Amino acid sequence: MAGAPWSSLGLAVCTTALSFFALSFYDVFAVRSVARGQVPDRITGLAGATGTAISNLRGFSYLTGTAVRYRIYAALGLDLSRVAGVIATAWVGFWLGPGLMIAVLPSFHSVGLSGVLPIGPDTETAAGLVIPAGLAVLFLWLARGGRRFAFGGFAFDLPHIRLAGALTAVAVFDLTMMAATL
Repeated sequence: MAGAPWSSLGLAVCTTALSFFALSFYDVFAVRSVARGQVPDRITGLAGATGTAISNLRGFSYLTGTAVRYRIYAALGLDLSRVAGVIATAWVGFWLGPGLMIAVLPSFHSVGLSGVLPIGPDTETAAGLVIPAGLAVLFLWLARGGRRFAFGGFAFDLPHIRLAGALTAVAVFDLTMMAATL
């Protein structure tokens, strides 16, 4: 760090702050989907950023971030199934971002995925066909509305198309900020 220019350090701090700001929106949008009106946006934003920060610090994100979120949301009256729904919705949103970025990367990277990831040309072609098609099917399915996910006694509504789009946009923005920090 001693040899790094102040401008680079400042950019790293700013993009890290923007990334954590973006991370807070995973929870904001997820709570709006799963428990609309039950938790104020400023609390959900704080829960999302705090849960992610502790997950990044301590590791075991499924355990540490979930524990932080559960503690905050349960104190505000959400039961375990709603907290699980919030966390699952946020995670779906997070993974939509990398899926979209991998789907469009061949369009913007002249070498393709194999220039960035250690994969062969056949795998690259398959990913270039399957990932965008899968995302399109998912978004079309969500656009039809009324989607409910149930597993092990927990059930929650999946995000509608606008929310899925917002979560994807947050994920892409967050990943862009993380890349800029590097």
